[in-house]
Amino acid sequence: MSGITPDNIYGIYQEFKSPLAVMVGAGLSAPLPTGLPLQRDILISLLNLDWVDGEEKFPIKNEKRLTNTIKSILHSKKSMVDAINDKLRLEHILSIYSEWGNRDVGVLLTQFGDAKPNWYHYQIAGLASQRIICNILTTNFDLCLEKALDSLGVPYIQVTDEDGYKKAEKSNKLKLIKLHGTLCPSGSNETSKGLISTLESMSQGIDQWKANCLRQNIDDHGLI
Repeated sequence: MSGITPDNIYGIYQEFKSPLAVMVGAGLSAPLPTGLPLQRDILISLLNLDWVDGEEKFPIKNEKRLTNTIKSILHSKKSMVDAINDKLRLEHILSIYSEWGNRDVGVLLTQFGDAKPNWYHYQIAGLASQRIICNILTTNFDLCLEKALDSLGVPYIQVTDEDGYKKAEKSNKLKLIKLHGTLCPSGSNETSKGLISTLESMSQGIDQWKANCLRQNIDDHGLI
């Protein structure tokens, strides 16, 4: 691009003279009516109760590794909120849940699958319907972008793994690339696909196909 950088997506599109790629994160799903909590709010919620799975309770408050971590963080802090703001990660809680009897982390996150799209999801879907956007990359687990795209009749391919990415490359449809995996719709045989939500899964680093995807979108489309 040359000259003054345009201050809106239409101007950027006109400058590039080709469809753009957009990358979005958790902030997209915070406004109402979606109203999904951000990491800090989820952590506070989890730490204030024992998760119930059928008749069994997930012993968050009594789990030694987590308790010791919290104690060390709280040593110089005033409250649990301060600890969360400082060091405590959602991935830590989800790792412990996953290890507890080899549990499905998707079970704790399925509530987000029912969330309704908000104005921002529909705006992105609208840009996609005009072919101003050709690819959407997101770290979000929820299905709000899918719902918004479906409501406007925008054809797309949801990508959560390398095989899906290879297939999507051959298609002219919009690609919805979910870098941290996705929840599955209600009634599905699975709770999630390709979910990256625990310390163990995140510590493995970014997969090569995702790195290639990011580079390709930056080089070919410009990533917003």
